[in-house]
Amino acid sequence: MSTTSVVPSEASELVDPELVIREARRRQRRRWIVIAAVVVLVTCAAAAIVGTTGGRVAPNRHSSTPPSTRKVTSNAPTTVQPERPESLAVGPDGNIYMADGIRNQILERLPGGSFVPVAGNGTAGFSGDGGSATKAELNDPAGITFGPNHTLYIADLGNGRIRVVSPTGTITTIAGDGGQTDWVADGTPAVAASIDPSALAFGPDALMYVATGSQVLRLGVDGAFTRVLGEDDNEYSGLYGIGGPAVDASADGPDGLAFDAAGNLYVAGFNTKSILMVDPAVTVSVIGTAYPRGNGGLVTERDA
Repeated sequence: MSTTSVVPSEASELVDPELVIREARRRQRRRWIVIAAVVVLVTCAAAAIVGTTGGRVAPNRHSSTPPSTRKVTSNAPTTVQPERPESLAVGPDGNIYMADGIRNQILERLPGGSFVPVAGNGTAGFSGDGGSATKAELNDPAGITFGPNHTLYIADLGNGRIRVVSPTGTITTIAGDGGQTDWVADGTPAVAASIDPSALAFGPDALMYVATGSQVLRLGVDGAFTRVLGEDDNEYSGLYGIGGPAVDASADGPDGLAFDAAGNLYVAGFNTKSILMVDPAVTVSVIGTAYPRGNGGLVTERDA
């Protein structure tokens, strides 16, 4: 037996560790994303001002954009003010889209600087599938991304579901049964999976990747989830399994996904305070960390 010890997660000493960790993760994510969102919005506003003073007026996408290139469009002309940005995505139309956790809506920033809802009626809940996205209920939406088909994908965190808004503005659910757990077994149909989705991204294979609980999952063309990162017994926390197969490593609260041009998947680890990289060979490595975990340091191995 190895003498290397596993330092338990600090949250394991609390009365209800799963709920405490999930809530702490949400609060911290909101702080980080609010800062990033403010920087992006200020930059965009400055660019708009420069464009106007230079004699150029930004085009009005609702009046001059050909229907063939117009993607997710708003059915709600009333402008609103963002309250708590959760995540950002750039749409196929070049506009910024924002998940707002307080408003329980997805907002689109128009070229003039105003915001309009494209999903969510502002009431926390779960309803509206099959109808207009702006009349549906969302609950604390987190990660958002656009797919290769120009469809908007939403990690509806509070509902434990992944929902999509078509280019025509119709909302449906493609994953999640409403339950929220830290673990999903390989081969589980997406619509029957209990997930806690916090981030979404599309890979070079045109498939969607989901950060949820203690895993990163891939949604296959067969409609089932497959594990990409996160060891199968879900027992260990911290940085465990680095340098080996990603499916034998501990993800420990993945929260934020991105791919580079080489096909490497980058994972922002909320609990590990690290950035992990899963290469095309599906080996995991650490490219940056600031998380000395416990008295013994980082968890890099487990007991036999």
